[in-house]
Amino acid sequence: MMKLAAIVAVVTAAATVAPRADAWTISQSFDGSAVGSNCGWDADSGSTVSAAQAYSPKNSCQLTVTAGSTAYGQWGGVLHHPSMITKGGQLWFRVRTFMPTGFTYNSTGEGSHLKFFRFHTATSGGSNAGYDDIYINPPGSSVPFQFIYEGEQVWDMIGSVTGTLLGTLSGTNRMAIQLGVWETYEYYVKFDTVSVSKGGTAEVRFWKNGALMADLTDRITLGAASDVSDQTNLFTYWNGGAPATQSMYVDDVILTTDTPSAKDAAGHPYIGVGTTSGGSGTGITVVPQPPSSVTVN
Repeated sequence: MMKLAAIVAVVTAAATVAPRADAWTISQSFDGSAVGSNCGWDADSGSTVSAAQAYSPKNSCQLTVTAGSTAYGQWGGVLHHPSMITKGGQLWFRVRTFMPTGFTYNSTGEGSHLKFFRFHTATSGGSNAGYDDIYINPPGSSVPFQFIYEGEQVWDMIGSVTGTLLGTLSGTNRMAIQLGVWETYEYYVKFDTVSVSKGGTAEVRFWKNGALMADLTDRITLGAASDVSDQTNLFTYWNGGAPATQSMYVDDVILTTDTPSAKDAAGHPYIGVGTTSGGSGTGITVVPQPPSSVTVN
């Protein structure tokens, strides 16, 4: 939590002119960070800034895991939300990933799938209320990804290893993870105790390389009306232990509650593939949303 103390201060200072306290954007490009330094997350001792690969012009974050380790505190990291996201709130999370040729994302225990994007929810008293999770299935699975809200315990399969995106067989447009290339993944959750299909607003979307892979309207994403989402996890725990000591890279991280101006082919707001985040890269940049109306006397 200490790593984000400055972020909280920035958001608090802006509260007098930004009445929507839940509107913020966290942006990282890593280009202004020193090579070898931590990526600026909590639980990220094995995640360091690297110049070996980059989607943005200069650096990325290298994630390293040790063979046999479940790796919490080493693998990936945690972004604490500058303000709690309550019922009716929304969150978009976009990350570029690069898994080198030969990288294995296989998970052979504890459910046999790998944690990927995770939005944590908590009760009003601070107790764990479950994660809204995107998991990666092992190589060779017929479906590459899964979604589950742990408070509901219903799995949704996402994609097909034989399916393609954008109507092309281009390697980076395949639904399954492609090694040796940069890919862009984006995750969206609308937090509610009632799904869209039952008259509420709870919804989940997942994109790869700008193409919508899933739009789930029949799942809840929050357990109780008073629950909140307080943090986002990127990887963090390797179910069953990592099969090898290895590294991958992430870049151009954006986490936002502010509705993006871009829209996908179906008209849904999303961050999109775009270019780079424009973040300062010197750790984490938080941009509070400007006020919707201001009166100056």
